[in-house]
Amino acid sequence: MKKIALIALLTLVVGCLFFAGCNSPHRQGSFAPEVLAEFTVLNDANDANDANFIFLPVRFDGEEYLFCLDTGSTTTIFDASLKDKLGKRILWPKKGTAAGGKSIKVEYFPTPHAYLGPLNLKGRTIIGVVDLEQVSSALAKKAHGIIGMDFLKKYIVRIDCDRATVSFLKSKRDTGIFSFLQPENNEHPEWGQPLSIKYEFRSGLPLVKGRIGNDIPVNFMIDTGNVSPYCDGDLKSSIFKKVRSKVELQTKEDFNKAAMIDKFSIGSFEYRDAVFYQSNYSSLGLEFLRRHLVTFDFPNRKIYLKKGKHFDRPTNIHVSIEDLGFDLRRHRNNIVVDSIDQNGPAYKKGIRQNDIIVKLDDQDVTSYSLTGLLTLLRLLPTDIESLVITIKRGDDIKHFSFALKKT
Repeated sequence: MKKIALIALLTLVVGCLFFAGCNSPHRQGSFAPEVLAEFTVLNDANDANDANFIFLPVRFDGEEYLFCLDTGSTTTIFDASLKDKLGKRILWPKKGTAAGGKSIKVEYFPTPHAYLGPLNLKGRTIIGVVDLEQVSSALAKKAHGIIGMDFLKKYIVRIDCDRATVSFLKSKRDTGIFSFLQPENNEHPEWGQPLSIKYEFRSGLPLVKGRIGNDIPVNFMIDTGNVSPYCDGDLKSSIFKKVRSKVELQTKEDFNKAAMIDKFSIGSFEYRDAVFYQSNYSSLGLEFLRRHLVTFDFPNRKIYLKKGKHFDRPTNIHVSIEDLGFDLRRHRNNIVVDSIDQNGPAYKKGIRQNDIIVKLDDQDVTSYSLTGLLTLLRLLPTDIESLVITIKRGDDIKHFSFALKKT
């Protein structure tokens, strides 16, 4: 009899817990997380939307040093110049992998008392020590360290390029025993569109789902340390091979293989004329992120994207129509003549800088991307003898006919 009573009691308790969990009221509205620290972006650029990197001040051993905010780094890193201040090494040096797949030597030390505002890095078990000279050289500024995901994952981190600020907020997680039964709601609509973050199995780096064109799914790593100029991010080779429009972009060092994408999407946001370098992984970098107000809720595995003032800013890529003597670029959803050769056929016909391309023959191209326009030009029948370009200049519409060279 006692056994039966005990089972009944357990059933009652579990039942109460279950219904208490299911019937707990949903939170009405959104809570305002406590701001733990806020920083003005430390950069020489006059506009944070042109910043090459996000530098934040870290106080260590009585001095202040510039550290880079890098969601693409698994571990927080101190530059080798600070090694003598870190005490005794705790592990033998190991080989690590830097951006671009380069092999580097990493030494590990106990995390010292170092402060990002009031936030102590000491909560991490170990930090890596790497010679960051190449990073400093590329950024034209001494980087004394990198703030990696081992530190960032416990906070809400907001990057607001329009205000030139980075904020760290206290996360509030629903850790109730039956929280997994609650419907997934957007508790912060004011933050923008929520997207789920998946942490990569080995590295623990944040990934979000995206799509190239209409049919190529991609898991993009969100990498604030990817600062490739004129480029939204990287595509790993297996995906890069599926993209049709290959180009080469010249940097100070060499030519990089790149692809200009007609469109790609993240959540409900769609982006035109994006450029991606070929790499050993797929990522979205700072060039992409600065279009938005970005809020990483790392503990709750979410990233929120909200359109910023520069959301529609086009990638700084020009397409040259050499036979006609002018360059095109996208500006505010229009394809415009960016520059023109005064000795070329287009100028002599009357086309001018800042003219908006409206039609090619009878085809309306006002909604086209640069990639789409190039595809249209390539698909022109080989037997046509002329091409009519319609432009808009102010309120005027003008038509110009060009004889085509026969191949």
